[in-house]
Amino acid sequence: MANENTSRRRRKKSSPMPMILIGVLVLVIFLAAVGIGVSLLGGKESGGDEDSSSSIAVIEPSSAGADSESEPEVPSADLQPSGDALPSDSSSSSSAAATSLDSIPSSFDPKLMEGDSGFFNIPSYKQINSDVKGWLCIPGTNINYPVLWANDVMYYIDKNIYKQTSKDGVVYAGPTVRFGNSDDISRNTVLFGHNWTNYSANPRIGNASDVMFAQLAAYHYREFANAYPYIWYSTDAEEMKWVIFAAFYTDIGFNYIEPNPGDEQFMQIVNGAKSRSRHNFDVDVKSTDKILTLSTCTRAYGSSDKQRFVVMARLLREGEQVKAVTVTNNPNPVLPSL
Repeated sequence: MANENTSRRRRKKSSPMPMILIGVLVLVIFLAAVGIGVSLLGGKESGGDEDSSSSIAVIEPSSAGADSESEPEVPSADLQPSGDALPSDSSSSSSAAATSLDSIPSSFDPKLMEGDSGFFNIPSYKQINSDVKGWLCIPGTNINYPVLWANDVMYYIDKNIYKQTSKDGVVYAGPTVRFGNSDDISRNTVLFGHNWTNYSANPRIGNASDVMFAQLAAYHYREFANAYPYIWYSTDAEEMKWVIFAAFYTDIGFNYIEPNPGDEQFMQIVNGAKSRSRHNFDVDVKSTDKILTLSTCTRAYGSSDKQRFVVMARLLREGEQVKAVTVTNNPNPVLPSL
């Protein structure tokens, strides 16, 4: 019995050791679990930051907002298609641009019409927007843009070539204007463009901030019309030269924007333009000719929004050569009725 009691006492003394070991083991496991949990939590937070930063970095082009309105309406270098799509510095318009009345050449230089017309830009710009139908380039100005078309005349009034919202818009044609070669185009190709910056009764010349049709207002001056009487307007089917025969202010009561008039209405448009022109151009226009009409807004005659400034040109006839045009003051032009 004494031995049995002694044995029991010995077992009781040795029993705490396993419990201590078990406790230590549990503590180690607990601490390891805590460490893993902290590591996982840190990794999750780090991953959340990466997701947040990547979502901020993805900006759709249309979300550019007001910034897109201040961008030039020709594609930027990083968005242009392959090839020399942008107007080059050697283009006829940029190399001969006037910046003031004093800088206007005293006479027309035929070499101006040997420069870059923009014709070869058309295919590249069609890759950006299939609505591109042609190219307009006016020597002496920065007007050197693709011409777009939509079946809604108002579609491009506030959109750029990327179809983003843009106050400046693009140069565009109405839905009934026809394109193609010189035989296929409309009798009166009418193109519209904004002028937000150069619409006073005394327009400036050659300011770089005047975009779209803002520099068209330079034809207010006879000296400018005398030095730059020709225009390039081309489609993807044909490169075409045009000679100016009128530059005038008008109210919208004069219907000069009909693209496909009959013979009688066509000559009414031509004669109405000549009678309103600030200058007399030594350029004849026949009912068999094709004409180009460039129309923009103005406030030269007050605050009314029913006035326009318009430049009209005739397609050069087959075999007709580029030469100087005599431009004189019209002493009694028909003025807008506002």
